[in-house]
Amino acid sequence: MKQLVMAVVLAASACSPTAGHLPDTPTRETPVPSGTDEDCKAAEANLCALGCEECHPTGGTFQEVCQNTEHSGYVTMNPVCLSKVKSCAETDGC
Repeated sequence: MKQLVMAVVLAASACSPTAGHLPDTPTRETPVPSGTDEDCKAAEANLCALGCEECHPTGGTFQEVCQNTEHSGYVTMNPVCLSKVKSCAETDGC
């Protein structure tokens, strides 16, 4: 009888609609700190003034890419740091 109960419990848990299902969207308990739209503008102005290739990203204008990234809550371009670099070589440190 004990084996039958175990078999039923295992079968029921395997048939559960949530068994082995991962969420469709990743969740994050603490959002990544993000820059503001003004931070993105300052970063773009600095990178373009320095002539950095990062000033012209693939997929849109720097403003669009930066703002979309910052508003995602998952990653950051660190626009505050990018607005303060003194050379294009320093962008990797951000």
